[in-house]
Amino acid sequence: MLLAIAQATAGALLWLQAIILQLLTVTRAATSVGPDLDSWMADFNFDRLQAVAATGQVTFARFTATQQAVVEIGVTVQSADGTQNFTVTLDTTNSAYSATLGAMSLRSIHRT
Repeated sequence: MLLAIAQATAGALLWLQAIILQLLTVTRAATSVGPDLDSWMADFNFDRLQAVAATGQVTFARFTATQQAVVEIGVTVQSADGTQNFTVTLDTTNSAYSATLGAMSLRSIHRT
């Protein structure tokens, strides 16, 4: 009887180990970085693309329209959730750009 219990326990543990190994295989690309990720991707004939800096427009907003806010050119700002960083660059065609301040001027917000 003890042999049957031991074999049943061993079988269940092997089944759990197989599930864990399968999960680790599926999530390896999400948790690997650098050369480890490259070696894993090479097993499947994938080449990792090099990182490229993003460009585009970011909208700054304020909850109060009573005071002016100034965002200086060259300053790095971060999104509210902390996942994105942006560097403010000179754009003289932007309506928020103030030549006298040499910065972006946020005077009001649009309310609907």
